[in-house]
Order: sequence, then C-alpha cells, then structure tokens
Amino acid sequence: MRIQMLVTALAVTLLTGCSLFAAPLSIEQRTSEIEIERIAVANEAIARQAALSSSLRVLSLNLAHGRKDSFSQIFVSEAQIRRNLDEIAEFLKRENADIVTLQEADSPSWWSGGFDHVELLARAAGYAWYTHANHVDNSFGTYGTAVLSRHPIRRGYQVDFNPTPPTTRKGFTLAEIEWKSGAGNGAPQIVDVVSVHLDFSRRSKRIEQIKDMKAVLGQRDNPLIVLGDFNSSWTEGDREIQSLAKVKKLKTHRPEAHYLYTYAAERFDWILVSREFEFCHYYTAADILSDHLAVVSEIVSTHENIQLADCAA
Repeated sequence: MRIQMLVTALAVTLLTGCSLFAAPLSIEQRTSEIEIERIAVANEAIARQAALSSSLRVLSLNLAHGRKDSFSQIFVSEAQIRRNLDEIAEFLKRENADIVTLQEADSPSWWSGGFDHVELLARAAGYAWYTHANHVDNSFGTYGTAVLSRHPIRRGYQVDFNPTPPTTRKGFTLAEIEWKSGAGNGAPQIVDVVSVHLDFSRRSKRIEQIKDMKAVLGQRDNPLIVLGDFNSSWTEGDREIQSLAKVKKLKTHRPEAHYLYTYAAERFDWILVSREFEFCHYYTAADILSDHLAVVSEIVSTHENIQLADCAA
C-alpha cells in the first residue's frame, strides 16, 4: 500500500510541476493565521450540553480525500464521495465527539468531487466552528488538516512543513479552543488542539517535521491536545513521537498496546495530551471510513473530581 501511495504522490508531483529543488523556508515563513468558520448548528441542545461538559470527547480521522477504501479518489464519482462523507458525518454524530481533527481533508478539488469536504462534515455533523489549513494547493487538489469543534475556536494557525518531493507537502492546524470545564462560572480555558499529518515515506522527513512541531509548540503554554496521522509508531526507529512527547511533557494511552491499530497492522494515528489532562476511555473505532481507522478518546481535566479507575480502558 505504501508503494502505491508513493507512486501516486510521484505522479502528482511531476504532473503539477512541483520543483524538486525548492529552497526550504524558515518555520516563521511557513506559519500563518487562518480563518475561523462559524456556521449555524442544527441541534442547539447538543451545543449547550457540550458547553457544560466536564470532559472532552476527541476524535481523529484521516479522511483519505473521501474515497473510503478505494485506491484513489480520482476514480470515485462525486456522488459516491458525498455518500462516503455522509457516512462519516453519521459516524461523528454517533461518536458524539466535541472536537474532531481531520487529515487529507479537501477544499474544493478536481480529484475529489469539487466541493468542500470539511464544510460538508461540519454542517452535517453539527460542528459550529471549524478551521482548515490547506498544505497542498495544486491543479489536482487543495487539501490539508482541519479542526472541527462544538466549543468556540478563538484563533487558527496553519503550519506547513517544508516540501518533501516526491511526496506531497504535509503540516498541521493549530486551533485555540475555548473550553469551560464543567458547569462552573469561571472563565473558559484556552486549549491548543493540533491536527497533524506527517510524511509517510521517510523517517528522516518525519524527524524534521517533529522538530518543526517542537519549535512551534514549545513556545506556547496552553494545555495541549495533539491528534493525527503520524505515520509512525511509538517505538519505531528514532522514536519521533516520543521525542515530541518529551519536549512538551505529553502522554498517550498505553503507547505499546498491540490492539489499537489504525492503519493495517500499525498504530499510526495518535492522541497525545499534556499534563493538564487524563485519559478516560481510548479506543480505535471499527468503522471502515477510509484507509485509516478513527481513534477516539474521552479526556478529563486533572482538576476534575473524577474517579479515573472507573473509566474503561
């Protein structure tokens, strides 16, 4: 499968004229503030319930451009892609996640139906706020990472990694989300939520990309939740996920577990949280929605009076 992905990426790179010799830019040059989209929510009761929750349900899914488990979105009709995304929207509603992070999430693109996949999901699944970073913008497609939220998003940032030809550019979305834990009268807490996608083909590039993440996130003091497709395991090679976790004092649920696979027989999709949070439920959903499985967790503030021993694994 990875060989097929590499061949496809090479073809896209060559056909779209991407330079193999583009000079790398500084992290500051590759970071920009992006728009926050606010839409009407059909079910206001869900929004009110989320606003008073003492926990956060978070979910991450690589959308695979809406193709589900087909080889390439180029060969999937717009009607079928819409049906695939409708299925994902129903899944999001069933999982009742407060925050959703997406990767391979398309703005209107020739190869995936010509419509905005993120907007469709936000409207259909009832997310009032979203922000979307397009790390790739070429004649085939415009796509990247995104964050959907039931809680207000105050600011959004796009961070592009340097190009990695022949594979397409990757990056992450950083959303500042206002969360008021429980039904207290205090001011909302600002939580940084990151949706990230790392290069799939080379560990050396993933290490460079993790360095970019550490450079950006290391300058921030907000509680942090990092979700996404890391294309690497906890124990792989130079242990790039562990490297990020060490710098920001992040943790994940049972990092060496052998039953939380998200891509074939690999655990490539992760949820990491800072010390302000604890995991209370963490699992991989069984639904076949793309070539990745979604990872889902309920997390609570360490300040909440909750018996973590009562939480399911």
